[in-house]
Parts: sequence; C-alpha cells; structure tokens
Amino acid sequence: MSPIPLPEDFDTIEAWSGGVTLSPGTHVVKCISTDDTRTSSGGHNQIELELEAVDGEEVGATIRDWQIVTTKSWGKVKQLWEAFGAPKPEGQLDAKALVGKTAKIIVRTEMKPDGSDVNRVKAYQAADAVSRVKEAFPGATETKADDSIPF
Repeated sequence: MSPIPLPEDFDTIEAWSGGVTLSPGTHVVKCISTDDTRTSSGGHNQIELELEAVDGEEVGATIRDWQIVTTKSWGKVKQLWEAFGAPKPEGQLDAKALVGKTAKIIVRTEMKPDGSDVNRVKAYQAADAVSRVKEAFPGATETKADDSIPF
C-alpha cells in the first residue's frame, strides 16, 4: 500500500473530537445538528439528529439518533417536534427547525445483533421551563457564594 498524500490545507482542518456518549437515563439536550437528506437502509426518509447534553453531570456528552419516517412513525416524528418546541411544519418537514432547541430524552441500552451494547434514544419529552431558561441564558439560574460580603 502506498502512502496517502496529505491535502494542502491539512493544517487548517479541524480535528474530530472523541466525545462522550450519553449514558442511560433522562437528559436535557440541545439539538446541535440535523440531516434529513439521506434515506434509511429500507429506502425511507430519515432524520439524523446530533444531540448534546446541556444540563446535569454529563454536560457536553453527545448522542445521535436516526428517526425513520414511515406512515407508522408519524406519531414519533410529532413527538420529536413537540418536545423540541419546533414550529408546526407547513407542507414538508425541515429538520433544521430543531437545531438550537432543547428537549429531554430518555436513553436506554439495547443489545445489537452482534451481542454488544449500544445506548439509544427511546423517547423525547418537552424540557421543563428551568432547562429552557438555562439553555437560552447560560448562567441565569446559577447561584454563587460571595464571600466578600461583610455581613
């Protein structure tokens, strides 16, 4: 095998981060990216979401979810839109409407066909008001001790 030539702009390419996958449980997440241009292995439209924890012990950890769109899955698609508080779609879905919005997700561990475990998003719920304020105004709900007060 011959050496692989480097692109000229190699020094300016952003390195991928290893990241941490969200563990099982309930997490408040922000949708950081979507892709609705691909199809599933079965030929159905799908929405790929990249979600990042914005609250709790795992802030910054991420997880991906793929929502396949079929006649039987429209209920889950609607759950997704309502949980993120996205505007009602008009005429067609645009997954970009979810980017930057927050929701709660429930993550569970499932066994893959090869016997290994994988964490998957099982459900979406609306984030509570406090979580939405924290996301919109970072630091707004934090309290800090001020030891410099003389009384």
